[in-house]
Amino acid sequence: MICSESGAEDKITGQSSYFNVIEKLHVIPTHLQPASQLHQKGRSVVLRIAAGWARTDDDRPEQVFEVQTVLEFPGEAREVSVVGNTEISFPAPMHKILTQVALVALPGLGVLNVESRIRRKGATEWQKQIYPILIEQDPNFSPKPSGEVPPSEPRTGTLSAP
Repeated sequence: MICSESGAEDKITGQSSYFNVIEKLHVIPTHLQPASQLHQKGRSVVLRIAAGWARTDDDRPEQVFEVQTVLEFPGEAREVSVVGNTEISFPAPMHKILTQVALVALPGLGVLNVESRIRRKGATEWQKQIYPILIEQDPNFSPKPSGEVPPSEPRTGTLSAP
């Protein structure tokens, strides 16, 4: 499993290439920015999420599977968002799931877990792949001394430009 900003697939070989692999994202706390600067400093990031799944010897090619792509956001509530939900079968031994999602704001600093999960249709247990992305404050952002954030305030933020 991998997350990147973009990618390409060779139409002849089916081989994939991923560009700007995302391992961490920098944010600017929104409560430290004047409202007029929020739009100028913030940007969205497109996550291109790719997960590969293999058919087992016990799986028939026509067997239907449920597949979900899930984001588990950092923060006290550990908010979970299902961003992809589909059904597949495995006529070939391997199947690649591609999901794209745009992130504009994040609820807190910490680890964003990107999860791909699969199960036979009707089953209750998921098989999972998890890709962690570190969310941290932009090292180039320095708040005014009077704008320090008390530990009790939430640390939400918008993504910062590179």
